[in-house]
Amino acid sequence: MTLKEFCNDFALLYKINQRTCAVNIKVCFLGKFHISVNGTVISENNWKTKKAEGILKYLLLHKNRTINRETLMELFWPQSYKKSASTSLRAALYELRKVLSVYGIVIEGNDSLIHESSNGLQIKNKNNLIIDTDTFLEHHKDLKKLSFSETDKLKRTAILERMVSIYNGNLLENDIYEDWTFFEREELKSIYLKSALSLVKIYTERKEDEKIENLLLKTLYLDPYNEEACFFLLNFYISTNQRGRAIKLYQTFKKRLRKALGIEPDKKLEDIKNLAYR
Repeated sequence: MTLKEFCNDFALLYKINQRTCAVNIKVCFLGKFHISVNGTVISENNWKTKKAEGILKYLLLHKNRTINRETLMELFWPQSYKKSASTSLRAALYELRKVLSVYGIVIEGNDSLIHESSNGLQIKNKNNLIIDTDTFLEHHKDLKKLSFSETDKLKRTAILERMVSIYNGNLLENDIYEDWTFFEREELKSIYLKSALSLVKIYTERKEDEKIENLLLKTLYLDPYNEEACFFLLNFYISTNQRGRAIKLYQTFKKRLRKALGIEPDKKLEDIKNLAYR
């Protein structure tokens, strides 16, 4: 970076930091990541490197935790020497703050989105910060408080529908090869699968066929090797006399398991598929 570029950037950051208007920040982790400020999505073209955006993702996903610099250096520059990684981290944080400031997000002081101290960096929970994974997990907590009584059934259904609606894809689906996303992704997916299949059972009782099929197709799209979802969809097709679809689904699912995992479907899938030939 030249001296002129540095001065221009500094002037831009100073000017934008004089803004006093409040901003609302919305973060979507489920599916393709994006962050919007007052409804305007921060374009991927704003990031000169993926490292700065990656650090933002990490800090947001681990909100309310102080992340020390060594952790970030090891995650994003694992092959670099400590001094080189430290320099790269400082440059990435500078770029990160620069992008955020362009969209009116406060980057200094008590109202700053990212708080920096000698212990590390932290994004604190704020009323103007809405994260889809937080909302999803809050609904899950509410769900666990309900009984299975008829009184709570309507509440349960409404919460499950909200959870399924929020879950637009697996966590950071474009970052599946980042090790630090694995456990959170699997935990959230497990909650979604259980919730989706619970909702399918409710729809089955109500005979809401279109909702059953759409939800099961979505679930198999998100988890293509889920035998339980395949079983429910096979059963649905057979019970609604769509035998051709049942046979095609089974054959496609069987090929998928063989090619990707080298295994055969569970026998219960073959047994229910055979009903389609009767």
